[in-house]
Amino acid sequence: MRRIWTVAAVFMLASSLGVMLGGTSLAQEKAKKDPVRFTVVNTFEPGFPGIEKAQLIQFEMDPGAAVKDIKVGSTEILWVTKGAFTYKYGDKVAEKKTGESWLHQEGIVLDVSNKGKGVAILRGIQFLKKK
Repeated sequence: MRRIWTVAAVFMLASSLGVMLGGTSLAQEKAKKDPVRFTVVNTFEPGFPGIEKAQLIQFEMDPGAAVKDIKVGSTEILWVTKGAFTYKYGDKVAEKKTGESWLHQEGIVLDVSNKGKGVAILRGIQFLKKK
């Protein structure tokens, strides 16, 4: 587990630098028209048994956007970089704010929304199993 958090910390740092140093492309500008945006930022081999690859992701939601009944396809470590996300796991509601991180296990079903006034952004690492 310590190795997973170390990998997550390294990619959090690398992704933060990429956001600070990078500009937006025409494709990213077009994608902003969709109120919910999912991007695979980078893919890598983490060297964990049973894991084919890991991918650094970014998920953005405009204010008022919501997605229901998402079945998480792989174990993922997530952290909010801007705004807040509201998650509903069955009857349990949890708000995740800037700076918070957490783990989703593969197979969990959830709803997610942005009830804030600005864009909410999270980054994460998804661990994709070998088939």
